[in-house]
Amino acid sequence: MTTRATTARRSATTALRASARSPLPSIAAVRPSTTALGTAYELATSRTLARLPFSIARLVNVGGAGDGGVDLRGRWTWSVDPTAPPPRGLLHLPNGAAPSATESARGQEGQGRTTWDVLVQCKAEKSAVGPSPVRELEGSVLAELARTRRRSPTLSIVSNSGQSDGPAPHLIGILVAMNGFSAAALAHAQTSTIPLVMVHLAVGDVAEMVRARGKHGALLLRSASINKALRNLVTSAFP
Repeated sequence: MTTRATTARRSATTALRASARSPLPSIAAVRPSTTALGTAYELATSRTLARLPFSIARLVNVGGAGDGGVDLRGRWTWSVDPTAPPPRGLLHLPNGAAPSATESARGQEGQGRTTWDVLVQCKAEKSAVGPSPVRELEGSVLAELARTRRRSPTLSIVSNSGQSDGPAPHLIGILVAMNGFSAAALAHAQTSTIPLVMVHLAVGDVAEMVRARGKHGALLLRSASINKALRNLVTSAFP
């Protein structure tokens, strides 16, 4: 009886030692669900776009069923200061125009400031985003413009063929990707007639971002580029 008890104790001790030598998997090794990752990335993107160098105001998360492919909506004000030093940074234009933290009221643009509505799509993909999501964002912008035109018939629609019967659209599309964009995606965006911004917002710690619901996670702004259509839109606002 004593021998059996001693053997059992030795076996238990050996098992405990083996367990100590085999640590449990870290939280970082547990892959979050697609939904949890996507939601956290949208929240993190919203916080990032609200700060410099973007300063987009009134960002609201609208992702979900029936969102039309749009994750965030907001209002983006640009301004120009003739006395400012030569433009620097990711989003400054040669005419001195740059994002502003001061929003202009609807219908009261002027005095060096103009505000546009923005639609944002967030892509927490494992690899670089290709042209397809860019086309999806173009479609979302055009659909929103069509709805706006039904409410305000004087607004012109600019199709992706470049045909227009009036002024450029007062709506900007922003595509944000966790792992950047392919060369084909960037090329497509640059030739689009829709004003677009391509933002590579990387995540240093995905598990922490998901755990904190976008408040933390070592977010890194790798790049932000605007296409020709957006340059033309902003330049025409500040001749």
